[in-house]
Amino acid sequence: MKRLFLSVNFLVASLFFLQCTSQKSNEISDVIDVVLLNTGQRDSILVSDLFHAADYDIAFFKNEDVDTKYNPASRYVVFSPVDSFSGLTVVKFQYKSDWFHIPVNVKKRLPYVFKFRPKGKVKSVQVIGSFNTWDRNSEPMEDKDGVFEKTFWLENGRYEYRFYVDRKDELIDPENKSKIMNTFGEYNSLLIIDEKKDTSRLINQGYKRKLNTIKITYLLESASDHALTSDNIICLINNTRVPNRDISVKGNIIQVSFNLDNLPFNTTIRTAAKGDGFSTYFEQVILKDGVIAGNRGVDFNWHDAIVYSIIIDRFFDGDPSNTKKVDHAEIHEKANYYGGDLQGIIQKLEEGYFTDLGVNVLWLSPVNQNPTVAYQEYLEPHRYYSGYHGYWPVDPEKVDVRYGDMDLLQSLIEKAHQKKMKVILDYVSNHVHEEHPYFKEHRDWFGTLDLADGRKNLRLWDEYRLTTWFEPYLPSFDFSGSEDALNTMTDNAIWWLKETNADGFRQDAVKHVPFRFWRMLTQKIKE
Repeated sequence: MKRLFLSVNFLVASLFFLQCTSQKSNEISDVIDVVLLNTGQRDSILVSDLFHAADYDIAFFKNEDVDTKYNPASRYVVFSPVDSFSGLTVVKFQYKSDWFHIPVNVKKRLPYVFKFRPKGKVKSVQVIGSFNTWDRNSEPMEDKDGVFEKTFWLENGRYEYRFYVDRKDELIDPENKSKIMNTFGEYNSLLIIDEKKDTSRLINQGYKRKLNTIKITYLLESASDHALTSDNIICLINNTRVPNRDISVKGNIIQVSFNLDNLPFNTTIRTAAKGDGFSTYFEQVILKDGVIAGNRGVDFNWHDAIVYSIIIDRFFDGDPSNTKKVDHAEIHEKANYYGGDLQGIIQKLEEGYFTDLGVNVLWLSPVNQNPTVAYQEYLEPHRYYSGYHGYWPVDPEKVDVRYGDMDLLQSLIEKAHQKKMKVILDYVSNHVHEEHPYFKEHRDWFGTLDLADGRKNLRLWDEYRLTTWFEPYLPSFDFSGSEDALNTMTDNAIWWLKETNADGFRQDAVKHVPFRFWRMLTQKIKE
């Protein structure tokens, strides 16, 4: 399984933040996320998904709990936790002349064997459920003398499932009396795995600074008694583990000391406790020049961002002259334009509305030009809508005239920056509107609407997740099949950042866009 590490995820959305820092050739400026693995399961991860570097000439060192094999040619690293291990560890590697550590959390999963005995003769059976995203293309169960079996490694939780028989019938488990009604008014079989596990947690008790020394105190809160030593504590300064000599443990109180002279200006300190049968999550402290970020009122920290989401058309009408409703007899008033614009946001910004709320990030809905007429939804009840929401782009670089223009957008962002606020743009990368020049001039950049079996590739979220269309007039990019589309759209995203001086993106429809897009965009942002 190859996985992509993204920023903050909101279901089908993701935030990409642009934080440019000067980086030396032997430095890794990213704070490497915790690698999540499962007991006894290998995982292949592209190393550039973990951190950005000038090159990836790295060497891993042996870890007793998690074996690592790195292929410099493919840049994939294979993590293989041993069958008996679960919990926290760190994997050490060398880049240039420096040592770095990757935090790894191996989740304990237990094997569960699903069994299905059909009443008649069947050719194939698949088990589909919440543990495999109801994937009807998953590997079939194995026929063992008339009983179909398949093993899944599952952690604690509630799982709904069905058996998919001969790729046409979905049946609940006749051997399982537990069932639950789904959103379609039908029943799914219910499986509950509830193995007792340790609920220990590490609590930050305070931060003290004296001269050039910083000391952070933690309390291990646990229902069980754990005999702790410094060996049980994992503390990372950015991506480097703190030596045991700087960690003291008395009972369930942990103190970690730092010398300011050895701390980078931007420092992320992550601390966790681990032991026999237990491990905690990492407690995180972010420092700027030895002071907790945000304490001085001037340092911005995305982790503490207070984000105000603005649907531009529905916020405030600061310039009635650009209010243009769609003239259509069947469009409902609430599906039409209301008149909100960029000038309205600027007015409220200058009045102190956002400052009074404590807001320090403005998230703008898509600003691209949208169509000037209404469009009808394909499925019942076939209502008409305008593009007031901004998700039907018809131009790659033009600001919607109902909102203002590029000069006004640049002015809004500049004024926000003067008030120590960030601005992120909502960027639509999954699709365009059929009136967009990209679709008119490059039909080969987009997926197929009419499928070979006579169906339309509309809202087939599972079968054609990366190419399905939301509406017949919203063609989805085929990034897996078109390098030109991939390069053009990632370049266009960078163009918006440079042209507007925005601080990042909220990315739309993330799960419908392939990894290669996010990798290329992330690389271009970091470069």
